Amino acid sequence: MIAQIAEQVHPEKRYRCRAVFHHHVDQLMPENLEPQGRGRKNAVPEQFCEQPGFADAAPSDHIPIAPGAPVQLEDLQAHIAEEWRLAGVTTENLIRAGETARQARQYDVAIELYRRAMQLEPDAGDPWYHLGVLYESQERWQQALNAYAHAASMPYLQNVNRSNPAYRAGLIYHQRLDPPKLDQALSSFEEALSLDDFDSDLDVAHCHYLVGYVLRQQKAQPDLYIAAFQRALALNPDHAWAHILLGMGIYARDQDLSRAESEILKVLQIDPEYKWAYYYLGDLYSGERLWDKASLMYQQALQIDPNFEAAATRLQVVQEELD
Repeated sequence: MIAQIAEQVHPEKRYRCRAVFHHHVDQLMPENLEPQGRGRKNAVPEQFCEQPGFADAAPSDHIPIAPGAPVQLEDLQAHIAEEWRLAGVTTENLIRAGETARQARQYDVAIELYRRAMQLEPDAGDPWYHLGVLYESQERWQQALNAYAHAASMPYLQNVNRSNPAYRAGLIYHQRLDPPKLDQALSSFEEALSLDDFDSDLDVAHCHYLVGYVLRQQKAQPDLYIAAFQRALALNPDHAWAHILLGMGIYARDQDLSRAESEILKVLQIDPEYKWAYYYLGDLYSGERLWDKASLMYQQALQIDPNFEAAATRLQVVQEELD
C-alpha cells in the first residue's frame, strides 16, 4: 500500500517518500520475524486494500522530507501512521485485509499488512497474534512462538481473546515440535487457563484436557491428571479422550476395573464407532488377564479400522496368551 500512497504525493516528493520507506522497511519488523521476501514485491495489491478508509489514505502534502536531509525512521513511521488514522484506516482494517491475503496464501502481502497494523497501533497485540497464525500455516514454529509471545506481552488485545496466544503456543510446544517440549507446553496451557479468556467453553475444556494429557506424559501422580480430565468433562461431557484417559487414570491409581470400564464405555454411548475406546477397553482387560474380552475389543477396533496397527499388535499378543 505504501507504493500506492507514494504515487499520490506531489511529484517532487513521491520518489523521495518511497525511497526512504523502502530503505528502512526492514527495520519495521522485530528481529527473527522477517517475512520471506523484501522490497517492492511486498507492495499490497489493490484487491487487499478495499477496506473502509483505504481509498482516502494518501498522505498530505506536508511530509517533512527536505532534499538531502537526514530522515529519522521513527518520525517517518509516526507520520505515516498519523495519516492513516486521519483517513480512517484502523488496525482492524489492516488485519482484516491481512487475513484475506493469508487465506489466499499471499503470505508476504499478509505479513506486510500485519506490520502496518503494528505501526499504526504499537500497543495492540492483535497483529502479532495473526502473524503467529500465519507462521503456523507455514510450519515456521519458532517464528510463530515469537509472535505469540509478543502478542501476549502487549498492553491489550482488541478482538483476540487473551488466552489465545498462550493456548496456541502450548499446542505448538506439545504437538508440532519434535521432540515435544512438555514443560513449556504445560506452562503455556496453565497460563491460558489462568487468563480465563477463551473463544468458547469447548476450548477451555480442551485446554484442561491437554494439561491432564501432558501431566500423564510426564508420569505425574494420577490424582493430578485425573483432576484435569474431570475439569474438562465438567465443561464438555462429550470429550471422548478425556473420558478414555480418565478411565485409564482411575485404573492406574485404584486398580478399579469397574469404574475405569464405566468411564470408557461412556465414549461408546456418544460414538459407537470410536475405535480408541475399544482399544483402551482391550488394554484394561489385558491388565486383568481377561484375554477373551481383550481379544474381542481389539477385534472390534480392527473391524472399524482394518489398518489400525496398534490394535493389530495388541491382538497378536493376546492371541499368543490364548494359545
